[in-house]
Amino acid sequence: MSPKKVITDFIQDTYKIKIQSDYVVFGIRGCIPDRDGDLIDTKNEFNKYDDTLGWITESERFLVQGTVEPGKKYTVNPMNPNGAFYLKNGIYQMVRALHFGNEAFNLFSKYPQGKLEGYRDISRKGINPIIQDSKAKIFYDATGVDLHAGGNDPNNIDGWSAGCQVVLHDWNSKTWRDFKEPLYKSKQRTFLYCLFSYSDIKLQIES
Repeated sequence: MSPKKVITDFIQDTYKIKIQSDYVVFGIRGCIPDRDGDLIDTKNEFNKYDDTLGWITESERFLVQGTVEPGKKYTVNPMNPNGAFYLKNGIYQMVRALHFGNEAFNLFSKYPQGKLEGYRDISRKGINPIIQDSKAKIFYDATGVDLHAGGNDPNNIDGWSAGCQVVLHDWNSKTWRDFKEPLYKSKQRTFLYCLFSYSDIKLQIES
């Protein structure tokens, strides 16, 4: 089944929203897109860009390689004493914003309301806490969780993420411009951002 249909159906069925002309942005843990736009399962390894970021409407879809998890720099030396932040799968709200002076996006709340939800890597292991413990504590203290451009090495997130959602390739890359510009040119003020795992759609994608 096509990634566009599977992603559309998953978001609509899970969150009871209708994907029409407005852009819905998403992140998928544990897979990357190939050159044809199909999704390839990954091992979801620490400090690697092995996730997918994208956006979708009823008539379009765009997929890029990225990461939805923190890199090594802020895992070892986190900004928060409780550890680097892992955004919890769910649906959030996002707006245009600056990240270190560059055009990007900021995740500011859960949808339809509430604070961002996530886990903190207290153990500094570089493993999503929910994988280590199904009852891992949920934190609501995250600020500055942005979606932005990153580095150019797919095997080294390093300091490009302390919990942000990051597109592989830098601010001047065609990849980032192709991701960002349609959203910036749209009339939408707020975007939905949906984060989920490849395991949520694996059977449908591979059927």
